[in-house]
Amino acid sequence: MIRIKPVFYFLGALSIATTLFFIGCGDGNDTTSPTLRFAHFWSEPTQKALLQERIAEFEKQNPDISVELIDMSWGDGKEKLFAMFNARQAPEVIELGSDWIAQFSSEGVLLDMTVTPEDRLYQEVIGRFPKDFLAPAMWDKKIYARPWLVGTQAMYVNKVLLGEAEITGADFQTWDNVLNAGEQVTMKFKDGTPPRFGFGAAVNDKHRVYKRILMLFWSNGGSLFDENGGPTINSTANLEALELYLTLARNGRIDQQRQLDQLFLKGDIAFWVSGSWLMGQIAKENPKLEYNVLPLPSFSDKPAVSFAGGEFLAISSAAENKDAAQKLVASLTSPEQALVFCKGLNMGFIPADLSVANDPFLQEEPQKGFTDQMKGSRFTPIHPQWLEIEAILEHAVTETVLGEKEAKQALDDAQVQVLELLGEVEGDN
Repeated sequence: MIRIKPVFYFLGALSIATTLFFIGCGDGNDTTSPTLRFAHFWSEPTQKALLQERIAEFEKQNPDISVELIDMSWGDGKEKLFAMFNARQAPEVIELGSDWIAQFSSEGVLLDMTVTPEDRLYQEVIGRFPKDFLAPAMWDKKIYARPWLVGTQAMYVNKVLLGEAEITGADFQTWDNVLNAGEQVTMKFKDGTPPRFGFGAAVNDKHRVYKRILMLFWSNGGSLFDENGGPTINSTANLEALELYLTLARNGRIDQQRQLDQLFLKGDIAFWVSGSWLMGQIAKENPKLEYNVLPLPSFSDKPAVSFAGGEFLAISSAAENKDAAQKLVASLTSPEQALVFCKGLNMGFIPADLSVANDPFLQEEPQKGFTDQMKGSRFTPIHPQWLEIEAILEHAVTETVLGEKEAKQALDDAQVQVLELLGEVEGDN
């Protein structure tokens, strides 16, 4: 039986680019005219129609294979997939979110699609995806899924609000410049009706706050773990990053992500870091809003790093038609097919194969901001006790923003809590 549980594998010291990868190979179990069942999450009618077009193209190129789509939803899709596996009725091909793969692969229900560097096709395949994009597909040093579409978060900039604050010709490539401009906006408009702010800072927002603070940790050269898997939560780099977040909060609007998205959409926030979904909301609800999407600001000369998420394609280890399933996965994740799908979606997603990143569509504003930022983005740390660590980190951020603890004390306490969680120190009780 498959159990729904948060199981992850820590990849801290693993260099994926020099170890393992996968190719489209099967084990010869295909039937003469296979029908593949494909569980996907593009069930909204317009999105499904776009996917069906890609499936039709695949079937045209592979007339001996047909594909049946199984609609899933993000609300209960994971539980339904586990139920299908438990009933031994799992689809041959499965779409998985980047933070779901380990839960399935750790149970042995996904096809191992790994090859060693000695394989003659290894070099042809490994260059297709940045090594950080492969991390979520790893379990026990093996690959169980192929990256398909990826997304990230970038900085939204309200051009009109900056203009009203008489901020012109500013360079927003560093946090120092963004802080200066944002503080001017807050000082000028915070007492207005409605009040408007330079920044937004999310707190008390489960599973969302940690993404924002991790971006700053990474961008300042920090991390949550060292190369041996030991926690480094209270490092100097992380403390500096948290103090920056505190400055944003003190000089901006504190709320949850959804509310801050809406405030930017209405024109009431100058700088706000969010995902491509906001771009879609703006197009529907306030298409006249004048804004840019820029890569995250940097800490001086350090490269800015954002938070990434993505869609991956996996194959059931019990699939009878593994060769056919491999062909479908290879087709959908090809840069050409993935790009056509992304263009149709127009939601800020880009192909995980960045060889098409210079396509005019991906270089148009505001999409360009996400395309550029994707080249410097990372996925969620993969750790056996990640959910508990995430909660500890988010609590530390909230304590700091709400003034309950100084930044250093909050991170020191979080470090001790994680060490206790990992059994490296004994707690008070």
